[in-house]
Amino acid sequence: HNTKSRTLLSVVNQIDITLLEGLTLTANYSYQQRKQLYRYRNNSFEYSRSQGVTQTFTSGSIFNNYEEDESFPVTHMLNYYATFEHSWAKKHNLKVVAGSQYETYRNVNKDTSMTNLSNDNLDSFSAVTPESVLTVSQDISAYKTLGFFGRINYKFNEKYLMTVTLRQDGSSVLAKDHQWGVFPSVALAWRMNEENFLKNVEQLSNLKLRLSYGISGNSAVSAYQTQGGLGKTMYAYLINNTENGAYGYYPALTPNYNLGWEKTATANIGID
Repeated sequence: HNTKSRTLLSVVNQIDITLLEGLTLTANYSYQQRKQLYRYRNNSFEYSRSQGVTQTFTSGSIFNNYEEDESFPVTHMLNYYATFEHSWAKKHNLKVVAGSQYETYRNVNKDTSMTNLSNDNLDSFSAVTPESVLTVSQDISAYKTLGFFGRINYKFNEKYLMTVTLRQDGSSVLAKDHQWGVFPSVALAWRMNEENFLKNVEQLSNLKLRLSYGISGNSAVSAYQTQGGLGKTMYAYLINNTENGAYGYYPALTPNYNLGWEKTATANIGID
């Protein structure tokens, strides 16, 4: 009685426009839509431990119910950037890239279940009885990110290389005054085998000394972690010496107004 179905729709488009010699504008857009539907059907069953005596087993998760759990996440992503490349004097090469990135994500999860159905073999919410109990819950999660980036690559005489990168990223999942972060990096390389004193060494096909330093960021937290949240629970109270029950809410998650980017600095030195 249990089934699972998943569908995926993905669309990617890109356009490149050459504005001037060496200058290209690129834009790409991607759309991804997923749908997941899980259906669960549980039935009680009869069993016997002695002849002529039957019992109905309904403990744990085995009872007469039908449940549908549906998830529908949608992602939009837009990138656009300009690339400029120029060489001169047969020794210099410069490449500059600058652009922006935008992403939105939204997921709707709905869980519907019903107990005490009229038919053990019918997987439908229409199999209702006076004793049926319908339960519906829904969760919605969404976030947005926006980033700006730039990169400069410079080569001199195919021997000396430099790359400088700068990113500024913003994420809606972080605290209001801590949503933006700046992440620079620089890398230097020296192709030593291109130097005159090593060019004639036949046993050496490539020798490069490289150094780099950079800062990266991480914002992988739940969408509403900075805002706190409420939990739902049942409370008991007395009216005319009769105990009654009602749902109430309590602070389940403490807000974090200082939650920002996790930053990691990395330095490397090596020989290839």
